Amino acid sequence: MEVAARRVSLAGVIIPVGINHVIRGWPWVTIGIIAMCTLVQVYSEVAAPSPEAVEQLIEHRIHELPAGADAAQQARAEQDIERIANRIPSVRFGYRSGSGASYRLVTSAFVHAGWLHLIGNMLFLWLTGAALEDRWGRARFAVFYAAGAIASALCFSALHIGQDVTLVGASGAISALMGAFLVCFARMQVHFVYWLGRGIGRFDAAAYVALPLWLGEQALYAWLESDGGESGIAFTAHIGGFLFGLATIAAVMVLAGARERNRATGSRPSAPRPSAPLPGQPVEPPKRPPEPPRAEPPADPAGGPRFLT
Repeated sequence: MEVAARRVSLAGVIIPVGINHVIRGWPWVTIGIIAMCTLVQVYSEVAAPSPEAVEQLIEHRIHELPAGADAAQQARAEQDIERIANRIPSVRFGYRSGSGASYRLVTSAFVHAGWLHLIGNMLFLWLTGAALEDRWGRARFAVFYAAGAIASALCFSALHIGQDVTLVGASGAISALMGAFLVCFARMQVHFVYWLGRGIGRFDAAAYVALPLWLGEQALYAWLESDGGESGIAFTAHIGGFLFGLATIAAVMVLAGARERNRATGSRPSAPRPSAPLPGQPVEPPKRPPEPPRAEPPADPAGGPRFLT
């Protein structure tokens, strides 16, 4: 998630490029989100007016307002200014911090502040979203993604009261996916490519190592910004989204496990107690329990589609 109208700079030299996981089909919700974010960015670059052009139109409309204008004229001018400003997607769909409940809590996750911002977010979305959508199903994944966008934006607003900024970008929702990924796929190997000086290499790290390190990096940057730095990146939204995803899915899995244990305990039939044989009655030998059915060999993972390896 990023503050609108601020440029993004490449700050890292370690990039995740894949995970050691096979999914069972095409993650259509993840693909749809990527396609929608890309189309919005294309519109912003090709069809929407530039912020400079919009600013000039607004200044021109303000100069047209006569001195001593009455309330009706001022109201019409404000409506015109709002209509002109809304031609920019980041203004029309971005979420203004502190504005409370709004549909823009979700729509802001589909607007980005440039191609670099978009590509970075979509890479993380593909790596985490495809695996989680495969595990949860499309409907649950879509609901969780929207909830992550809402939670991350509200977290930023709660921690930055009085700051009038507009949030755009999918990284808050993706951070929630990353927190959920840590719960569901903690031992999953993540493939990284790094650039250091003149050398380029590759290494793997488990999710339970890589994701907490990423969260610590976000916390460090958030602390540095509270000390006066300004990068234009909403690090506290990333932290809030990650913790939301981590806590929500951990709670769901704990409750589901407790429910399964209760169901198994409650439905287990009690074994009949053997009666003592009468004097002189022959004792029957104990019956052998039936042999359990043989388990089918697991399916070959190589038979599934490998989108992420």
